[in-house]
Amino acid sequence: MWNSSWFSYLPGYYAGISPLGVPSVADSVDAIEGARKTTTLPVVGIRSGNFLLSASHARYESDFRSAHSSVLSPTGQNILTSRSDHLSRKESDLTAGYSLTPNIALTVGYKHASEERDTSLGITGTATTRSFEAKVKGLVFGVTANFPVRGGLGFYGLAGYGPARLETLLPGQNAAITSNGRYLISEIGLTYSLVITDAFVKGANVGLGYRSQTVKTDGVGPGFLDQRDYRDVKDGVTLSLTVAL
Repeated sequence: MWNSSWFSYLPGYYAGISPLGVPSVADSVDAIEGARKTTTLPVVGIRSGNFLLSASHARYESDFRSAHSSVLSPTGQNILTSRSDHLSRKESDLTAGYSLTPNIALTVGYKHASEERDTSLGITGTATTRSFEAKVKGLVFGVTANFPVRGGLGFYGLAGYGPARLETLLPGQNAAITSNGRYLISEIGLTYSLVITDAFVKGANVGLGYRSQTVKTDGVGPGFLDQRDYRDVKDGVTLSLTVAL
């Protein structure tokens, strides 16, 4: 389980009509921290000799609220109003690894995520509208390590970094905007081995750690007045149960 919150640098724009009667656009960037929620993150893995393979899938939801956000009135006036975003995200991982030693392994993984955000502005009569849809694909190269501390207590850590590709579909656009970016993932924590007497279970442990995942792009392209960076950071405490069959 992962008890975490999203922190998002999200570019946004709102169209209106200027005093001259021509379309006008307000460009803004909101740095918003979402509500903290607990998500189940199931992982299934197999191991043969020094080789290992694992897969996972998770669904995340979060709610953001910005105290002020730019929007243009029909007269072209730039108004600051509150903004609420709802995030819905699905993320899948497939990872392969090779153990260099019993305690250290190198890994390479493929990540695929799809995300939708709905926005409502703090103006009377404003309905919730789709703010954007995004897909993120990337490779993550990493290293994992675990070491005994004392008795059944152990320490573990992992770090990963790799290129990502982001496709963003904004309202009113028929084609997605593509941009390059990168993933950065890290986790550290403690584990404790459980005493197992079941003949079908080789071992089990519980873990308590802290995990952080960041995806950042180098600008989302010409969909905005300026090439803004897209950045999402998800971090928080993890509680795990690992069973070896």
